[in-house]
Amino acid sequence: MLSTEEDYIKNEYYVYNRQLFGLLGLWDYQRSLKKLIYVRFINLITIVGAFEQIYAILTSERKLNLYTKLLETILPTLGAGSCYYNLTSNATVVHYAKLSRKCTIAMIIILYLYIVFLIFPSLLSIIRYLFGTISYSELILPVHIGHFMENHLNYFLIFWHQCIVIGIVCTVGAANYSMFIGIVLHCCALFNVVIWRINDRFKEKQKNLYCDSKNVKFLDEKNNLLKENEWIIDVIKFYKAAIEFVNFVKVFYEATNLFELSLALFMIMIDYYYVFSPNITKTEGLTKLSYVIGTTFLIFAYFYLGQKLIDHSNKVFLTV
Repeated sequence: MLSTEEDYIKNEYYVYNRQLFGLLGLWDYQRSLKKLIYVRFINLITIVGAFEQIYAILTSERKLNLYTKLLETILPTLGAGSCYYNLTSNATVVHYAKLSRKCTIAMIIILYLYIVFLIFPSLLSIIRYLFGTISYSELILPVHIGHFMENHLNYFLIFWHQCIVIGIVCTVGAANYSMFIGIVLHCCALFNVVIWRINDRFKEKQKNLYCDSKNVKFLDEKNNLLKENEWIIDVIKFYKAAIEFVNFVKVFYEATNLFELSLALFMIMIDYYYVFSPNITKTEGLTKLSYVIGTTFLIFAYFYLGQKLIDHSNKVFLTV
């Protein structure tokens, strides 16, 4: 689902976001066997990954450090799973997902840096094992699961499975967050249209009054009143449609965003503790730091965009 050259020219503003949705099977047409298989496969991989990690945390040693490492991947997987359900459950939202290229790229960079820091220690251990500098027992997985380390085949199968799950989870997260930003900006644009219509009408009215002062009278007062009424009704209808769309976005995202934020705040507190721990390695520190930075940026974006939407709504009343 790569965009053509024409797409880049006409839709440069949101072409990267469209590519993200293409990777997740969220294409423009809704009924397709290929799409059904694609979406079901992503759901299966995400569910298997989540249950695998939950099983690991239930059967692992009762150590806070192990719990933290597992929660770092379990919580994003659960959050991304709820996001993906949201993305596939309503096609209307996908239609309005036209997002700033810069915001999309920022989300992708943050999430995929997290992937690099999470997978790099495992790749390094594999390379060292192939060169004979470490033994098989010293190999590590991106997500620690001890009971799968019994033989070489299990290790490499689980390693690639975890890499796929992590990649899908981060792609879902990037698409969800970028689309949310795009929808909020779309809501702000709707309020801006209302403001523009009001300001434009009053400018036109002032011009007509100026002409009247030059002894140019209105030819048909009744027609002018009808036009005025039509304009008022049109503005009210457009504003009502904007409010309905905002309410739709609120219902659609409210539960998911609250769930994500609660998970994010919980993980930030744990990761802050380990970032400043003296026993942590540099790679682990970078992984946890990228997690904290990305999550903090996400929370800031949610509050900033929410305040921006409120400001645009209030500006309509100030203009009137």
